Amino acid sequence: MNRLYKADEMKEFLPLSEPQLKPYKHEGSSGVIAYQSGPDFIILKFANATKDGKRIYLYNYEVPGKKHVKTMKKLAPEGKGLTGYKNKHFMFDYYAYWDEKKHKFVLKNETK
Repeated sequence: MNRLYKADEMKEFLPLSEPQLKPYKHEGSSGVIAYQSGPDFIILKFANATKDGKRIYLYNYEVPGKKHVKTMKKLAPEGKGLTGYKNKHFMFDYYAYWDEKKHKFVLKNETK
């Protein structure tokens, strides 16, 4: 299990180390290429980065919510439907992203 660090006074916790991702085994093309799941989160790595270089995102029980995270954790090892599910239900909602330069997760609300 990943070690955690306290992100701020709001008692938000993020993985401390770089994600230990497993390949997302999907037949055909998929936006998701790797994932890692934990007790109340899932981390997804996408094939293509955004304009500002983001490729790895953390989703948890807070954002986008427990129901969605549990569903994604079920879909990930099956290798089907993960990208489609995310795009249909919460395309741009995420809790944090991995900053390649800082080598840490950054909360979405810290980027505004």
